[in-house]
Amino acid sequence: MNNFLEQYRVKITTLAPVFIGSGSSLTKKEYVYNPDDNKLIALNFGKMFSEVKTGKAAREMRRYFMNRSEEGLKEFLDKQDIKIKSEWIESEYSVKGAESVFANNNFKGINLFIKDAYGNPYIPGSSLKGAIRTALLKYEVSKDKEKYKYYTTKVPNIIKGDDIKIIKKQLSSQTKQIEEKSFLIELKAKKRNGQKASYDILKGFIVSDSKPLAIDCLTLCQKIDRKQDATENELPILRESIKPNTEVEFLLTIDRVYFRKSMEDIKQAIQYSYSSIRSWMEDFLPMEENETASADCLYLGGGAGYVSKTFTYDLLNKNDARNVATKCISKPGKQSRFGDSFVPRTIKKTSMNGEYFDMGLCKIEFERMD
Repeated sequence: MNNFLEQYRVKITTLAPVFIGSGSSLTKKEYVYNPDDNKLIALNFGKMFSEVKTGKAAREMRRYFMNRSEEGLKEFLDKQDIKIKSEWIESEYSVKGAESVFANNNFKGINLFIKDAYGNPYIPGSSLKGAIRTALLKYEVSKDKEKYKYYTTKVPNIIKGDDIKIIKKQLSSQTKQIEEKSFLIELKAKKRNGQKASYDILKGFIVSDSKPLAIDCLTLCQKIDRKQDATENELPILRESIKPNTEVEFLLTIDRVYFRKSMEDIKQAIQYSYSSIRSWMEDFLPMEENETASADCLYLGGGAGYVSKTFTYDLLNKNDARNVATKCISKPGKQSRFGDSFVPRTIKKTSMNGEYFDMGLCKIEFERMD
Protein backbone atom coordinates (compact mmCIF):
# COMPACT_ATOMS: atom_id res chain seq x y z
CA MET A 1 0.00 0.00 0.00
CA ASN A 2 1.13 3.54 -0.69
CA ASN A 3 2.66 5.14 2.40
CA PHE A 4 0.22 8.05 2.26
CA LEU A 5 -2.78 5.71 2.58
CA GLU A 6 -3.92 4.23 5.88
CA GLN A 7 -6.66 1.65 6.28
CA TYR A 8 -8.74 0.91 9.35
CA ARG A 9 -11.37 -1.65 10.17
CA VAL A 10 -14.25 0.20 11.81
CA LYS A 11 -16.66 -1.73 14.01
CA ILE A 12 -19.97 -0.26 15.08
CA THR A 13 -21.87 -1.99 17.88
CA THR A 14 -25.45 -0.80 18.14
CA LEU A 15 -26.46 0.01 21.70
CA ALA A 16 -29.93 1.02 20.54
CA PRO A 17 -32.02 0.57 17.39
CA VAL A 18 -30.48 2.33 14.37
CA PHE A 19 -32.60 3.54 11.47
CA ILE A 20 -31.30 4.39 8.00
CA GLY A 21 -34.35 5.01 5.83
CA SER A 22 -34.73 3.80 2.27
CA GLY A 23 -37.48 6.31 1.56
CA SER A 24 -40.04 3.51 1.24
CA SER A 25 -42.72 2.43 3.68
CA LEU A 26 -45.36 -0.21 4.23
CA THR A 27 -49.03 0.75 4.40
CA LYS A 28 -51.71 -1.24 6.22
CA LYS A 29 -52.37 -3.14 2.97
CA GLU A 30 -48.82 -4.47 2.92
CA TYR A 31 -48.45 -6.28 6.23
CA VAL A 32 -50.34 -8.59 8.57
CA TYR A 33 -50.36 -7.92 12.30
CA ASN A 34 -51.46 -10.64 14.71
CA PRO A 35 -52.25 -9.14 18.16
CA ASP A 36 -52.39 -12.59 19.78
CA ASP A 37 -48.63 -13.14 19.51
CA ASN A 38 -47.56 -9.52 18.73
CA LYS A 39 -46.12 -10.58 15.38
CA LEU A 40 -46.03 -8.53 12.21
CA ILE A 41 -45.50 -10.22 8.86
CA ALA A 42 -44.45 -8.44 5.66
CA LEU A 43 -45.44 -10.42 2.57
CA ASN A 44 -43.84 -11.06 -0.80
CA PHE A 45 -46.77 -10.07 -3.00
CA GLY A 46 -45.16 -11.41 -6.15
CA LYS A 47 -45.24 -14.93 -4.72
CA MET A 48 -48.73 -14.48 -3.28
CA PHE A 49 -50.21 -13.14 -6.53
CA SER A 50 -48.55 -15.90 -8.57
CA GLU A 51 -50.53 -18.49 -6.59
CA VAL A 52 -53.78 -16.62 -6.01
CA LYS A 53 -54.44 -15.59 -9.62
CA THR A 54 -57.82 -17.06 -10.51
CA GLY A 55 -61.26 -17.36 -8.97
CA LYS A 56 -63.22 -15.16 -6.60
CA ALA A 57 -60.33 -14.66 -4.20
CA ALA A 58 -58.16 -13.25 -7.00
CA ARG A 59 -60.92 -10.88 -8.15
CA GLU A 60 -61.51 -9.63 -4.61
CA MET A 61 -57.78 -9.21 -4.11
CA ARG A 62 -57.47 -7.02 -7.21
CA ARG A 63 -60.44 -4.95 -6.06
CA TYR A 64 -58.96 -4.57 -2.57
CA PHE A 65 -55.55 -3.37 -3.74
CA MET A 66 -56.82 -1.14 -6.54
CA ASN A 67 -59.46 0.68 -4.50
CA ARG A 68 -59.48 2.63 -1.28
CA SER A 69 -60.27 0.60 1.82
CA GLU A 70 -60.13 1.14 5.58
CA GLU A 71 -59.75 -2.59 6.05
CA GLY A 72 -56.36 -3.96 7.02
CA LEU A 73 -54.70 -6.81 5.09
CA LYS A 74 -55.28 -9.36 7.87
CA GLU A 75 -59.01 -8.60 7.97
CA PHE A 76 -59.22 -8.90 4.19
CA LEU A 77 -57.35 -12.24 4.04
CA ASP A 78 -59.46 -13.67 6.88
CA LYS A 79 -62.66 -12.62 5.11
CA GLN A 80 -61.51 -14.30 1.89
CA ASP A 81 -60.29 -17.35 3.85
CA ILE A 82 -56.81 -16.98 2.37
CA LYS A 83 -54.19 -18.65 4.54
CA ILE A 84 -50.68 -17.17 4.51
CA LYS A 85 -48.11 -19.69 3.26
CA SER A 86 -44.60 -19.72 4.67
CA GLU A 87 -43.08 -19.02 1.24
CA TRP A 88 -45.06 -15.75 1.04
CA ILE A 89 -43.36 -14.33 4.14
CA GLU A 90 -40.75 -11.70 3.33
CA SER A 91 -39.93 -10.86 6.95
CA GLU A 92 -41.40 -11.33 10.41
CA TYR A 93 -41.03 -9.13 13.50
CA SER A 94 -41.96 -9.13 17.15
CA VAL A 95 -43.62 -5.81 18.01
CA LYS A 96 -44.48 -6.25 21.66
CA GLY A 97 -45.47 -2.98 23.29
CA ALA A 98 -46.71 -1.29 20.10
CA GLU A 99 -50.30 -2.56 20.14
CA SER A 100 -51.62 0.99 20.48
CA VAL A 101 -49.90 1.95 17.23
CA PHE A 102 -51.95 -0.52 15.21
CA ALA A 103 -55.15 0.52 16.98
CA ASN A 104 -54.53 4.14 15.96
CA ASN A 105 -56.62 5.20 12.97
CA ASN A 106 -53.92 7.76 12.15
CA PHE A 107 -51.17 5.12 11.89
CA LYS A 108 -48.63 6.47 9.39
CA GLY A 109 -47.15 3.12 8.36
CA ILE A 110 -43.79 1.41 8.69
CA ASN A 111 -40.64 3.19 7.46
CA LEU A 112 -38.29 0.68 5.81
CA PHE A 113 -34.55 0.30 6.28
CA ILE A 114 -32.22 0.68 3.29
CA LYS A 115 -31.29 -2.64 1.65
CA ASP A 116 -28.98 -3.79 -1.13
CA ALA A 117 -30.00 -5.43 -4.41
CA TYR A 118 -30.27 -8.80 -2.63
CA GLY A 119 -32.63 -7.52 0.04
CA ASN A 120 -29.98 -7.40 2.80
CA PRO A 121 -29.86 -4.36 5.11
CA TYR A 122 -26.64 -2.34 5.28
CA ILE A 123 -25.42 1.05 6.50
CA PRO A 124 -24.13 3.36 3.75
CA GLY A 125 -20.61 4.67 4.28
CA SER A 126 -21.99 8.19 3.82
CA SER A 127 -24.08 7.79 6.99
CA LEU A 128 -21.07 6.91 9.14
CA LYS A 129 -18.88 9.54 7.46
CA GLY A 130 -21.57 12.14 8.09
CA ALA A 131 -21.77 11.26 11.79
CA ILE A 132 -17.97 11.52 12.17
CA ARG A 133 -17.95 14.75 10.15
CA THR A 134 -20.49 16.25 12.56
CA ALA A 135 -18.38 15.14 15.53
CA LEU A 136 -15.27 16.76 14.03
CA LEU A 137 -17.17 19.97 13.41
CA LYS A 138 -18.68 20.10 16.92
CA TYR A 139 -15.22 19.54 18.42
CA GLU A 140 -13.57 22.13 16.16
CA VAL A 141 -15.99 24.99 16.93
CA SER A 142 -15.94 24.25 20.66
CA LYS A 143 -12.18 24.11 21.18
CA ASP A 144 -11.18 27.11 19.03
CA LYS A 145 -13.54 29.89 20.12
CA GLU A 146 -11.24 32.62 18.80
CA LYS A 147 -11.27 31.21 15.27
CA TYR A 148 -15.09 31.31 15.20
CA LYS A 149 -15.55 34.49 17.23
CA TYR A 150 -17.05 36.35 14.24
CA TYR A 151 -19.90 33.82 14.00
CA THR A 152 -20.69 33.82 17.72
CA THR A 153 -21.53 37.52 17.26
CA LYS A 154 -23.03 37.38 13.77
CA VAL A 155 -25.45 34.49 14.29
CA PRO A 156 -27.29 35.94 17.34
CA ASN A 157 -27.79 39.20 15.41
CA ILE A 158 -29.35 37.37 12.47
CA ILE A 159 -32.16 35.87 14.54
CA LYS A 160 -33.32 39.29 15.74
CA GLY A 161 -35.21 39.71 12.46
CA ASP A 162 -38.89 38.90 11.92
CA ASP A 163 -38.94 37.15 8.54
CA ILE A 164 -38.38 33.44 9.26
CA LYS A 165 -37.53 32.62 5.64
CA ILE A 166 -34.79 35.27 5.50
CA ILE A 167 -33.46 34.21 8.91
CA LYS A 168 -33.21 30.55 7.87
CA LYS A 169 -31.53 31.51 4.59
CA GLN A 170 -28.94 33.64 6.41
CA LEU A 171 -28.35 30.93 9.03
CA SER A 172 -27.82 28.41 6.24
CA SER A 173 -25.25 30.72 4.67
CA GLN A 174 -23.39 31.14 7.99
CA THR A 175 -23.43 27.38 8.54
CA LYS A 176 -21.87 26.84 5.13
CA GLN A 177 -19.16 29.40 5.90
CA ILE A 178 -18.35 27.72 9.23
CA GLU A 179 -18.11 24.31 7.55
CA GLU A 180 -15.80 25.71 4.88
CA LYS A 181 -13.63 27.36 7.54
CA SER A 182 -13.35 23.99 9.29
CA PHE A 183 -12.81 21.65 6.35
CA LEU A 184 -11.51 23.63 3.37
CA ILE A 185 -7.76 23.97 2.92
CA GLU A 186 -6.50 26.79 0.74
CA LEU A 187 -3.90 25.91 -1.89
CA LYS A 188 -1.04 28.09 -3.03
CA ALA A 189 -2.13 27.65 -6.62
CA LYS A 190 -4.94 29.77 -8.02
CA LYS A 191 -7.67 29.07 -10.54
CA ARG A 192 -7.46 30.56 -14.02
CA ASN A 193 -9.98 33.26 -13.11
CA GLY A 194 -7.70 34.43 -10.30
CA GLN A 195 -9.77 32.96 -7.48
CA LYS A 196 -8.06 31.02 -4.71
CA ALA A 197 -8.12 27.24 -5.02
CA SER A 198 -9.02 24.95 -2.12
CA TYR A 199 -9.99 21.38 -1.31
CA ASP A 200 -12.12 19.68 1.33
CA ILE A 201 -9.99 17.64 3.75
CA LEU A 202 -12.75 15.01 3.93
CA LYS A 203 -11.91 14.12 0.34
CA GLY A 204 -9.22 12.02 2.00
CA PHE A 205 -11.59 10.36 4.48
CA ILE A 206 -13.19 7.48 2.60
CA VAL A 207 -15.70 5.16 4.28
CA SER A 208 -17.03 2.05 2.55
CA ASP A 209 -20.58 0.84 2.85
CA SER A 210 -20.92 -1.67 5.66
CA LYS A 211 -20.83 -5.38 5.14
CA PRO A 212 -24.39 -6.60 4.46
CA LEU A 213 -26.39 -7.79 7.45
CA ALA A 214 -28.82 -10.67 7.76
CA ILE A 215 -32.49 -9.72 7.48
CA ASP A 216 -33.08 -11.06 10.99
CA CYS A 217 -30.88 -8.24 12.33
CA LEU A 218 -33.87 -5.96 11.78
CA THR A 219 -36.71 -5.25 14.15
CA LEU A 220 -39.53 -2.74 14.40
CA CYS A 221 -39.48 0.07 16.94
CA GLN A 222 -41.79 2.95 17.71
CA LYS A 223 -41.01 6.66 17.45
CA ILE A 224 -41.30 8.28 20.88
CA ASP A 225 -40.72 11.85 22.07
CA ARG A 226 -39.83 12.18 25.78
CA LYS A 227 -40.75 15.53 27.29
CA GLN A 228 -39.11 17.52 30.05
CA ASP A 229 -41.53 16.23 32.68
CA ALA A 230 -40.57 12.65 31.63
CA THR A 231 -43.96 12.03 30.01
CA GLU A 232 -43.91 10.52 26.54
CA ASN A 233 -45.65 11.15 23.27
CA GLU A 234 -45.89 7.83 21.41
CA LEU A 235 -46.15 8.68 17.71
CA PRO A 236 -48.06 6.43 15.28
CA ILE A 237 -44.90 5.53 13.34
CA LEU A 238 -42.82 2.35 13.31
CA ARG A 239 -39.32 2.14 11.91
CA GLU A 240 -37.54 -0.91 10.55
CA SER A 241 -34.26 -0.70 12.47
CA ILE A 242 -31.10 -2.66 13.27
CA LYS A 243 -31.44 -4.43 16.60
CA PRO A 244 -29.32 -3.45 19.62
CA ASN A 245 -26.10 -5.46 20.13
CA THR A 246 -25.55 -5.90 16.39
CA GLU A 247 -21.98 -5.56 15.08
CA VAL A 248 -21.51 -3.74 11.77
CA GLU A 249 -18.17 -3.50 9.94
CA PHE A 250 -16.82 -0.82 7.59
CA LEU A 251 -13.50 -0.14 5.87
CA LEU A 252 -12.00 3.32 6.41
CA THR A 253 -9.27 4.59 4.09
CA ILE A 254 -7.43 7.79 5.03
CA ASP A 255 -5.49 9.59 2.32
CA ARG A 256 -2.87 11.62 4.18
CA VAL A 257 -2.35 13.90 1.17
CA TYR A 258 -5.73 15.48 2.02
CA PHE A 259 -6.73 14.42 5.52
CA ARG A 260 -4.08 15.42 8.08
CA LYS A 261 -5.96 14.85 11.33
CA SER A 262 -4.69 11.94 13.41
CA MET A 263 -6.75 8.99 14.58
CA GLU A 264 -6.44 10.45 18.06
CA ASP A 265 -8.05 13.67 16.77
CA ILE A 266 -10.96 11.64 15.41
CA LYS A 267 -11.43 9.76 18.68
CA GLN A 268 -11.28 12.95 20.73
CA ALA A 269 -13.89 14.56 18.46
CA ILE A 270 -16.21 11.56 18.85
CA GLN A 271 -15.75 11.58 22.63
CA TYR A 272 -16.38 15.32 22.84
CA SER A 273 -19.47 15.12 20.62
CA TYR A 274 -20.99 12.34 22.70
CA SER A 275 -20.31 14.11 26.00
CA SER A 276 -21.78 17.35 24.57
CA ILE A 277 -25.01 15.62 23.52
CA ARG A 278 -25.30 13.77 26.84
CA SER A 279 -24.72 17.01 28.74
CA TRP A 280 -27.61 18.64 26.90
CA MET A 281 -29.85 15.64 27.59
CA GLU A 282 -28.97 15.61 31.30
CA ASP A 283 -29.70 19.34 31.58
CA PHE A 284 -33.02 18.77 29.80
CA LEU A 285 -34.02 15.82 31.97
CA PRO A 286 -31.73 15.34 35.00
CA MET A 287 -33.04 11.84 35.75
CA GLU A 288 -32.12 10.70 32.24
CA GLU A 289 -29.40 8.06 32.59
CA ASN A 290 -27.46 5.90 30.17
CA GLU A 291 -25.21 3.47 31.96
CA THR A 292 -24.59 1.21 28.95
CA ALA A 293 -22.74 3.80 26.87
CA SER A 294 -19.07 4.72 26.99
CA ALA A 295 -17.14 7.75 25.75
CA ASP A 296 -16.48 6.12 22.35
CA CYS A 297 -20.07 6.48 21.21
CA LEU A 298 -21.92 8.37 18.53
CA TYR A 299 -25.47 8.78 17.32
CA LEU A 300 -26.05 7.31 13.89
CA GLY A 301 -28.91 7.46 11.43
CA GLY A 302 -32.37 8.98 11.44
CA GLY A 303 -34.44 10.03 14.42
CA ALA A 304 -31.50 10.83 16.72
CA GLY A 305 -32.54 14.46 17.19
CA TYR A 306 -31.47 18.02 16.39
CA VAL A 307 -28.65 18.26 18.96
CA SER A 308 -26.85 15.19 17.54
CA LYS A 309 -26.98 16.55 13.97
CA THR A 310 -25.93 20.17 14.54
CA PHE A 311 -23.21 22.23 16.23
CA THR A 312 -25.49 25.04 17.47
CA TYR A 313 -24.97 24.25 21.16
CA ASP A 314 -21.22 23.81 20.66
CA LEU A 315 -20.63 27.11 18.89
CA LEU A 316 -22.86 29.42 20.96
CA ASN A 317 -23.70 29.94 24.60
CA LYS A 318 -26.87 28.17 25.77
CA ASN A 319 -29.10 31.23 25.53
CA ASP A 320 -28.08 32.13 21.95
CA ALA A 321 -28.12 28.47 20.89
CA ARG A 322 -31.65 28.07 22.24
CA ASN A 323 -32.82 31.14 20.31
CA VAL A 324 -31.26 29.86 17.08
CA ALA A 325 -32.82 26.42 17.55
CA THR A 326 -36.20 28.05 18.23
CA LYS A 327 -36.05 29.86 14.90
CA CYS A 328 -34.92 26.73 13.05
CA ILE A 329 -37.29 24.07 14.31
CA SER A 330 -40.20 25.58 16.25
CA LYS A 331 -43.61 26.28 14.80
CA PRO A 332 -44.37 30.02 14.66
CA GLY A 333 -46.17 31.23 17.77
CA LYS A 334 -46.05 27.86 19.50
CA GLN A 335 -44.53 27.71 22.95
CA SER A 336 -44.06 24.73 25.24
CA ARG A 337 -45.67 24.76 28.68
CA PHE A 338 -42.09 24.58 29.96
CA GLY A 339 -41.31 27.81 28.10
CA ASP A 340 -38.37 28.03 25.71
CA SER A 341 -35.64 27.12 28.18
CA PHE A 342 -34.90 24.03 26.08
CA VAL A 343 -35.18 23.74 22.33
CA PRO A 344 -35.79 21.16 20.98
CA ARG A 345 -38.40 20.34 23.59
CA THR A 346 -38.17 16.55 23.46
CA ILE A 347 -35.54 13.83 23.59
CA LYS A 348 -35.81 11.32 20.75
CA LYS A 349 -36.48 7.85 22.08
CA THR A 350 -37.68 4.58 20.70
CA SER A 351 -39.40 1.52 22.05
CA MET A 352 -38.72 -2.08 21.10
CA ASN A 353 -40.33 -5.07 22.79
CA GLY A 354 -41.29 -2.89 25.74
CA GLU A 355 -37.78 -1.42 26.30
CA TYR A 356 -36.72 2.20 25.82
CA PHE A 357 -33.58 3.39 24.04
CA ASP A 358 -31.87 6.53 22.76
CA MET A 359 -32.44 6.31 19.03
CA GLY A 360 -29.27 5.64 17.02
CA LEU A 361 -26.77 5.21 19.87
CA CYS A 362 -23.70 3.15 18.85
CA LYS A 363 -20.24 2.30 20.13
CA ILE A 364 -17.42 2.78 17.60
CA GLU A 365 -13.99 1.11 17.44
CA PHE A 366 -11.06 1.56 15.02
CA GLU A 367 -8.45 -1.08 14.20
CA ARG A 368 -5.41 -0.25 12.06
CA MET A 369 -4.84 -2.68 9.19
CA ASP A 370 -1.22 -3.38 8.19
